[in-house]
Amino acid sequence: MPAVLLLLFVLTLSRFLLNAGQDMDEIAVIVGFFTFYYIFVRGGHLYMIRTMHQQLKTEFAGVYPKSLSTLPAQMSIKQIGFSLARIKADLHRRRQK
Repeated sequence: MPAVLLLLFVLTLSRFLLNAGQDMDEIAVIVGFFTFYYIFVRGGHLYMIRTMHQQLKTEFAGVYPKSLSTLPAQMSIKQIGFSLARIKADLHRRRQK
């Protein structure tokens, strides 16, 4: 929803900054492309985090909650993805030993 609002804001702002008689199709396509790109990249990252968390919960049910307790309470989405990847790598290395 915020991406759609941002898209509408940028299109409205560009309409006022440019002459009202100019064609807005090119600007709408460019801004729309970057909006959808952001949505897909962000959505894919969130889906990856959720899938990895579910996988770790099932494969390492006994050890994974202990690894999660070492993480700070407030983290950004980027930090959560990196932390889960690090935890997954550590748990797989322990399993191979």
